[in-house]
Amino acid sequence: YDLFYMPNYGFAPMWNVGLEFYPRRGHFTYGAWFMSPYYHRWSKNKFFQIRNYELEARYYFRGTKSATYKVLYVGLAADVNKYGIGLNKDKGWQGEGYGGQATVGYVMPVARHGQWKLHFTLGVGFYVTRYDPYVYGTPDAHGRIEDGKYYYDTDLFGSQFRERQHRYRWFGPTQLGVSISYDLLWRKGTRQDAPDGGGRSK
Repeated sequence: YDLFYMPNYGFAPMWNVGLEFYPRRGHFTYGAWFMSPYYHRWSKNKFFQIRNYELEARYYFRGTKSATYKVLYVGLAADVNKYGIGLNKDKGWQGEGYGGQATVGYVMPVARHGQWKLHFTLGVGFYVTRYDPYVYGTPDAHGRIEDGKYYYDTDLFGSQFRERQHRYRWFGPTQLGVSISYDLLWRKGTRQDAPDGGGRSK
């Protein structure tokens, strides 16, 4: 997300925050993520504004002798979002969408005690959105009056117009990335097969 590049717009890092909870025992973890790039270039009529919420459950292929989650995993995730994207005076879209994906990844420690971890992730899934295109200025029979406002790009007015009549569907790759995480509650030497987790922890 931090190195995100959008064609016809440019670099637009996606500010994001995520938390993943992993229990002392078992193989499943549960995470939640929020992404919200909010950019606008008024002079060029360019916008890149998204609010995306994601929930994910992961299954780690780890042994039963350690509480660490530093191995291969697979997961399922669901997303919902709202966006406004504009490339110029004539190309802009506003809408809402949802999607789901299957993920696979690998986690490896990058620090001596294991709090810092490096994640490699790949996702494949689908995305569905309803949207409306918009343009800069008021369209009329004589052209467009640039009044400093934006309007839906449509020939329908009054009772004929309904929002979100356009739909787009995608199925294929949904994410490919490398990220770094930090364990807020670091656990050391905990064994799954001991009563109630057992062992030492931090």
